[in-house]
Amino acid sequence: MKVKKKFLIYAVVFFLSLIPILYSSLFLGAMMDPYGKVDQLPVALVGEKDNPIYQKLLENKLFDYKEAGADKAKANLEAGKVYAIITFNNGFPQKLKDFPRNRQNPTLTLTTSEGLNYSAAKLITTTTEQFVSKVNTGLSSQLIHQLNADQVPENVASVISLKHKDLHPVKNNGEGMAPYIFSLTLFVGGIFTNQFIMRALTKKKENYRHYWREQFLYPMVIALLQLLLLLLINTWFIHISITKPLDFMFFSIVVAAAFYSIIVAFNKLIPGIGSFIVLLLTMMQTSSSGGSYPILLSSPIFRTIHRFIPMTYSVNGFRNLISLDNSKIFMDYAALIIFIMAGQIGIYFSYQIHEKKAVH
Repeated sequence: MKVKKKFLIYAVVFFLSLIPILYSSLFLGAMMDPYGKVDQLPVALVGEKDNPIYQKLLENKLFDYKEAGADKAKANLEAGKVYAIITFNNGFPQKLKDFPRNRQNPTLTLTTSEGLNYSAAKLITTTTEQFVSKVNTGLSSQLIHQLNADQVPENVASVISLKHKDLHPVKNNGEGMAPYIFSLTLFVGGIFTNQFIMRALTKKKENYRHYWREQFLYPMVIALLQLLLLLLINTWFIHISITKPLDFMFFSIVVAAAFYSIIVAFNKLIPGIGSFIVLLLTMMQTSSSGGSYPILLSSPIFRTIHRFIPMTYSVNGFRNLISLDNSKIFMDYAALIIFIMAGQIGIYFSYQIHEKKAVH
């Protein structure tokens, strides 16, 4: 017995020593080089294929281009199927040819959606600006070489004009990260609440109704208080724009219920080890929920994890409610309800296995 106990202690100490490595490896591994994977971001490309700059964009493979018409491109951006749209003004190829004579800049327009993903919008904007700058340098060198000094236009350094507009502007990085931070806050809040409940309410219950009420219902009251305080602090100090507070509040309750169901299920179904599983789940969610950078910039393993963790759907739902002003989040609700049901099943079996036998 002593040997077994010592082995368990050594195993726990070893696992605890791995926590910093696991956390840093998962988080940094998921987002090791987002700039090096920008070409994996889907971007709609709208324009005439005889346009040399259109062809140059395709050749450079800056992004994962989805060639489309203007209407379809906009619909895809609204639906989150692409992260940006690149378009050219009418007659772009001819204006490019006529520039030395009439000195009118052909215009390339980049349309992004910071609300869809703040980091993605910044990455795409920076990459596009660098591309246009490089192309302008080449075009200006050609013109200077071809024309006499007195024929060179004053704006030769910027032959192509880059216009940038955003469908869903976000005022700062804090607001862009809010869906992820709100999700992480609710999950961590659930962990602390559960730890308090497990230590405060240790008496075995004679029936499942009393057990469920103490382990899940009462803590959800604490979760509601957490949400209320979160909204008040946001209103008074943080000032994240929440245009639909009632939708936000209701969705937050579903998120908190999903998180807490899973936390309780693991901790009660697998005593001791359950806490480590919840900790591991926290690590996976911070690395694979797509809360900061798009999940498309991660490795395949993190993209797979992305589909099976609750924070993926809470982040997406909050993003729609906060940044995109869109309450059509049926799929996020559906996914979170599945997590609630799975957690509730786990809670029920935890009573049957650990509590009911102990009482009788």
